[in-house]
Amino acid sequence: TLAGKVREITPILSIGRPAAEYVYETVRRLAPRATGEVGMAWGFSSVAICAALRDAGGGVNHVIDPFQVQQYEGVGLAALAGYGLMAHARHYAERSDVFLPRFFAGHLADPATNRIQFGFIDGDHRIDAVFMDFYYVNKLLEEQGIVIFDDVQFPSIASVVSYALKNFHYERLPCAEV
Repeated sequence: TLAGKVREITPILSIGRPAAEYVYETVRRLAPRATGEVGMAWGFSSVAICAALRDAGGGVNHVIDPFQVQQYEGVGLAALAGYGLMAHARHYAERSDVFLPRFFAGHLADPATNRIQFGFIDGDHRIDAVFMDFYYVNKLLEEQGIVIFDDVQFPSIASVVSYALKNFHYERLPCAEV
């Protein structure tokens, strides 16, 4: 944890190694200047994204998770620090439905950075929250950008993915089921 305490990780609440490797390879190939990640939990996806940004030559991952410090005791942030990846991460301890509209409106220190080339959605799994996350990630995403949804086996997330595919110019990327 951020306080140096050892804490047991609950694997069900994180992406697995194959998914993390897929995220890493996707981000590294894309080489985005900025990414957006909804949900950090144990930090597995954050480490994959930030390592890919580092290895692709730079960029910043905007990570939105209101529970990182209190509920997870900063384990994800500690992992990023332990791998020397904090230069590629900006953590926002807010709910995504509060933060994303402000981010989209350019209410950050540098309004020029309110566009992303990659998004990773793995926050609240209720349909209204997933839809809101997608709504703003879609608005923030530059043309030819990529968005990955985790936990598509959940009906709420599958519904939003279906909506995105039917109503926007998205296509499924070929990938193994991870």
